[in-house]
Amino acid sequence: MILSNKQLNENLKELDDWNIVKGRLSKEFKFKGFTQAFGFMTEVAITAET
Repeated sequence: MILSNKQLNENLKELDDWNIVKGRLSKEFKFKGFTQAFGFMTEVAITAET
């Protein structure tokens, strides 16, 4: 489903630390080290594939 700019901005208010950067939804994540970052990336990849 594609959201209009109005819908996107309304829904974005409910998401902590998410922004629109250069027309794309964006959030910065910071991790203590490589292992935590890689674990997070793996979880996201598995979720995206299901």
